[in-house]
Amino acid sequence: MGSGLAESRELTAAAWINPASSKSMRILEKPGNEFIFDILAGKLRLISTAGTFGGTAAVPAGRWSHVAVTIAPGTLRLFLNGEPCGEARSGRPLTLSAGPLLIGTTPDGRYSFNGSLADLRLYNRALTPAEISTLHAGGR
Repeated sequence: MGSGLAESRELTAAAWINPASSKSMRILEKPGNEFIFDILAGKLRLISTAGTFGGTAAVPAGRWSHVAVTIAPGTLRLFLNGEPCGEARSGRPLTLSAGPLLIGTTPDGRYSFNGSLADLRLYNRALTPAEISTLHAGGR
């Protein structure tokens, strides 16, 4: 991971995904539990140094969906198809080290993404809900 994201205390990750099933699988992972954006039991989940929580909406299998996570000081948000599907408060900062960011897999390959990923975007700031909606409206 480049120094721009490693030095940031904010982050947005967004992508179009088409999972083949609803089983657990990674979208993005920064090894060491610094940042994990994944699907767990069919729903979006975030694990990070800033906090851990899961979304409320099911990610449909076999269909393209736009997913996003934003991390800002004090607020963590998940989005599915341009709509918020989870929010949590956190008093901890996001801390990321330099090094690899894994796309669609884990270091041991156990929870690799089964399906298709497209148009993955990373930002060194937390996009607003309106900006996430615009990304979704732009289509894949």
